[in-house]
Amino acid sequence: MSKTRFTQWIVLACIGSLAACTSGEGGTAGNTELNVIVPNGHNAGSSAPALIDIQDVEYTIDCAGNSDTFLDNNASFDDEVTLNGNLEVQDGRTNAAAIYGDPAIDGQAEIWQGFMDLPPGPCTIELRARDDDGEVICTAQEPFNIAADSTTKVNIVLICDISFQAPVGMLDVDGTFSFNVGNFCPDLFILNCLDSTPTEQVVLPPPNPPLAGTGCQVRFRDGDSTCGAGCDPQTCVPNGNVGLTCTPGPDPGVSTTVSCTDAWLDCDGDGTPDPSCTFTGDTVGDLEQQPPSFPGVPGNGGFFVTCIPPALGGSSGAVAVCTAVTTDGDTDCDKVKTVEVNCVGEPPCFLYGVEEGFPGDGDATCQAATSTSCTTSVCDDTLNIGGSCSGGICCVDTPAPNGTDCSAESPPIGECQGGICVSVCCIDDAACDDGNECTTDTCDVISCLCTNDPAPNDGNACQPDLSCGSADGTCAGGTCGANDACTVPADCPSTPPPPASPQCAAQVCSADVCGATCDFDLAANVGAACDFFGPGAGGGVCTLSGQCVFAPPSCINSGFITIGCSNPVVNILSLLFYFLQVDVSPGIVAGAPFDATLSGVAQFPVTFFDIAQTVIPGGVSQVFLDDAKATVSVRSGATGPDVVLGFDEALITPGATPLCTFLPANAPCDPANDVDPGDPTAGNSDCLPIFAGNSCQERTVTDIPTSSDCCPVGGGCQCDLLGKTGPGSQCDLNGFCVTGFLDIPLETVTATYTADTSGSVLFGFWDDPATDPVQPSTLSICTGVPANDDLRCQSNGGDVPIGAYALPTAVYSAPTEPIGLRVSLNDALFVPFQCAMAEQGGACSLSTNVGCLFNTDCPPGEFCIDPGFDDNIVVPTPDSFLLSCPINF
Repeated sequence: MSKTRFTQWIVLACIGSLAACTSGEGGTAGNTELNVIVPNGHNAGSSAPALIDIQDVEYTIDCAGNSDTFLDNNASFDDEVTLNGNLEVQDGRTNAAAIYGDPAIDGQAEIWQGFMDLPPGPCTIELRARDDDGEVICTAQEPFNIAADSTTKVNIVLICDISFQAPVGMLDVDGTFSFNVGNFCPDLFILNCLDSTPTEQVVLPPPNPPLAGTGCQVRFRDGDSTCGAGCDPQTCVPNGNVGLTCTPGPDPGVSTTVSCTDAWLDCDGDGTPDPSCTFTGDTVGDLEQQPPSFPGVPGNGGFFVTCIPPALGGSSGAVAVCTAVTTDGDTDCDKVKTVEVNCVGEPPCFLYGVEEGFPGDGDATCQAATSTSCTTSVCDDTLNIGGSCSGGICCVDTPAPNGTDCSAESPPIGECQGGICVSVCCIDDAACDDGNECTTDTCDVISCLCTNDPAPNDGNACQPDLSCGSADGTCAGGTCGANDACTVPADCPSTPPPPASPQCAAQVCSADVCGATCDFDLAANVGAACDFFGPGAGGGVCTLSGQCVFAPPSCINSGFITIGCSNPVVNILSLLFYFLQVDVSPGIVAGAPFDATLSGVAQFPVTFFDIAQTVIPGGVSQVFLDDAKATVSVRSGATGPDVVLGFDEALITPGATPLCTFLPANAPCDPANDVDPGDPTAGNSDCLPIFAGNSCQERTVTDIPTSSDCCPVGGGCQCDLLGKTGPGSQCDLNGFCVTGFLDIPLETVTATYTADTSGSVLFGFWDDPATDPVQPSTLSICTGVPANDDLRCQSNGGDVPIGAYALPTAVYSAPTEPIGLRVSLNDALFVPFQCAMAEQGGACSLSTNVGCLFNTDCPPGEFCIDPGFDDNIVVPTPDSFLLSCPINF
């Protein structure tokens, strides 16, 4: 039988004085006791009591239900229900000075409780709080509607006064109903206890221990009063040749069984623990029913939960968990809910102290029971058995420090060793040896006492540490102190051993366990200038070995380095030639820091200019340079930063130009004509129509190489020599032609590096995926291992062979670093380049899936075919193609 369950929740939240609290999510009440201190709402001159102590809140929920047919088989029942009960109030205290309309922010008191399985339809909620005399002083009543298949939160604010107050508040409720075909499941509305942290009270006379208990309630019903076709167990018997005839089990009626762990359960208040409590028939509470007060009579649907005292086998601080299971005979419809009660009780060590005559002091009890002159004893609650520490089972002994005097236990002289008192009476001088060479050890056989006198040894040579020489120290007051040759570097000689120079080597006073000694740090001033030609004459530099040598010459190196670029416009690789210049002055000294001044020129290919001349009316003689970056890296020979060179605006003609961002497109404008000088984006009177965003902004414009030297084909003019004359040519269409690449001057930047100890420093452009500021980098080298390779590699079905680059992906709006260009041709053609330093490669003769630049890059017996041709294969740049500066000395 198919069964579907829907559960309704109405969350009752917040009772407090003059303050709306945030409602909790659906669920049982919290496990903390609340004593709501409610101000009476009168002014300071009132004679009414100032504070009222509220322990619990009564509730009545009445739902008219909805007897409509719910299912295809017209199953329905009268689901009207009225619930009555009590709710725990959570800890909090209102501000006694608060009056109506002035709630205390820090004084909220609240209850919250979840109710489930309420029927859809109109309902009413009423909350009531009573004072100590039983008078209702707080109330709220509000009609609402339950909507099926949803969860809501309800906030209710109560105004409390000695006199009856009209309720104020808001209620917003929705819910669902649970049912199954052939049987409506029972509804378990609530399981709660009125005091989730009960305190102990004397219930039975001594020697019975005090008990901590609380009254609890369960509310449930079965709307259709039957399990119908769903009653278990089902019995099936053969029915001739047709099949089986199945009959539901007997209908037991609705019941709820409550069981508890780590606590005693009392179903009827007779003081006798019960294994479980079973309530039969609909149990929804009585309007006049008083809350179950422990001990006493629990009432309809009520029971008591009592914490088991540790003296009777309970665990101190246990959390009792009570579980209610509601059934109507169909186990698939069983409802389960739990509630917790925190048992405080006294710890076992406390009770052990009481038991042994040391009230509440378990440590003192253990100290008296198990300690000696060489041990201390404390009581550990966790070692209890059945909640008891009787017999000292919780006592933990700790040995006193070795050498502690225990002569009273072992005269004439005793001391503790490993928790045991042993005699330490000496018999000769050897028995008094304290292992200190700076004391004289003697035994007084009459008094049994040893003497370890430091005075006779003061000034004697001694050994501060086993690693030192035998005479590296001097005795003083019984201590061997190291002999120091210095205390500060100035105490040391100023002239280092040759060939080191005092200009380069630094004095050092080094201390260890054997004493402070003088030395020289030969590399202290490596790279610093020194007087090679005599005092004040300069001309020298300090080396790692501390020598002052003739300063090495500057290194100025420059050259073109090949850059491999991708672009989405033509979707083929472009090989560009970037110029790089490195100026290191003075020259590089081994191990020393040095400054390198870096500059260069980027390049934009003529191909795209040629395309633009034929597709853009009037041709293109200027372009927008939106960005250009080239990152310089040191491949080896030194450590230092990657340096980003942007384009040098000052060297670009015409350069930064104010233009309208939208309309008229790229029209010249004057920032002085901004409609709001404080907000350049608000608009500009030169940019029409005026609207926010159509502003005057600078954009870098650069001339491209062109010539108007046009002539007929064969005329020998500049454009004719470039093949750009004749019908349909650039000269024919526009009256000029493009003459070459666009050179983009880069910034000049100085960076500091630290040289290695030998070799040369190799400078080039960026080609390391690990240092790409955008991670993961889109630059990679194909390895032939699919798991490690980019999708563009042959190993994963792409075109790039082993050992070749899959170049970075170019997107116009993406960051330009490490190497990239963003050039717009009249905003009709946007060309992005993303690049890395690389060389045009080829493929090995037989291993065609291997990229190469030289024959040595191929397997033995093969050679590299077509390196340097435009075959879309780019490979790493070899060291020999980079700019080099030597490391000297």
